[in-house]
Amino acid sequence: MTPRPAWAPLFALLAAIILAACGGDDQQQQQQAPAASETQQQEQTQPEPAAPQEAAEEEPAASQAEQQAAPAEEDQEPAEAEEPQISRLAAAAGLGEYIVGGDRPARLLVPGDWSSGEPLPLGVLLHDYSSDAETANQYFGGLHLQIEVARFALLLPNGQRGSDGATFWDAVPACCEYTDVDSDDIAYLASIVNEARSLIDVNGVYLFGES
Repeated sequence: MTPRPAWAPLFALLAAIILAACGGDDQQQQQQAPAASETQQQEQTQPEPAAPQEAAEEEPAASQAEQQAAPAEEDQEPAEAEEPQISRLAAAAGLGEYIVGGDRPARLLVPGDWSSGEPLPLGVLLHDYSSDAETANQYFGGLHLQIEVARFALLLPNGQRGSDGATFWDAVPACCEYTDVDSDDIAYLASIVNEARSLIDVNGVYLFGES
């Protein structure tokens, strides 16, 4: 019988210790595996928390007042009246202009370089039936263009407008007020001539026109 080496028991003891250690690790892993499996199963089966539902923002319905168009402002300023053509012509010719007659305005044109020390003849232009002062001025070839050269003042009144829409001068009972408009053009013309006298030095008054 062959004798065993002296280190054999020691080798067997070390081997037993190593095996025991390996076996313990395997058993521990086997014990931990089910626990891990159960944990994973719980994580899979556990429902995920629902995302917080955002409250729907309800836009307030537009009020009826907002849906309707804004009404026009009641306090709107009235539109300015268009400047008469005779005023534009006078400005282009470099003339001076006065407005006389109050509620029934008439234009008084004077030379642009006129001064109060210079007396001027005053011409009063009367238009024909259904016409106006601007048309009469053009009919005579643009009298405003002669004011600077001939050195005179020009007064351009307008007749009243009847219910038929035509302008007229109420000169005499026979002519030419064919409607129910009450007027006294003799008094009106006298008043605007006197007003012109208060603005300029008048050297004679001359009425003329066309019919």
